Amino acid sequence: MKQFVYIFALISTLTITANAESRGGIRSSDYGTKTKYVPEILELKGVVKSDGNHEKSCGVDLELVESETGKTYSISEPKELAQLHCEKEKDFLVSMKAERTPKFLFWGGSLKVQEFQLLEELEAQPHIQAQNNRQPSFDRGAGRR
Repeated sequence: MKQFVYIFALISTLTITANAESRGGIRSSDYGTKTKYVPEILELKGVVKSDGNHEKSCGVDLELVESETGKTYSISEPKELAQLHCEKEKDFLVSMKAERTPKFLFWGGSLKVQEFQLLEELEAQPHIQAQNNRQPSFDRGAGRR
């Protein structure tokens, strides 16, 4: 008798779920269409400068200060612009076409230079070799314990 009750409950459950209609709920595929990423291309004119510090391979961090608005953009992939800046050690007035990287929290929003035109060389900005002030822990006087 006990087995008959279990079999009846199992068959009833399967019959009810087989005849049930699907809900008109939201599926994961209903959340909207995917949009293709379109890069934001900017045409800017401004002064390219660095903080003056560089590594042995002249790895400077460049930024563009836009002439019209004074807004500052970090340049993430300077390539030829960085080479020119390292060779001449000067700031430059340039007009450039650049892609702004997508912004996520604190990252992004910088420029990837696609092409640039040098308009004027500005004042000299001699580079300073970045100094490593860190000392190994055993030189600090603490010693081993």
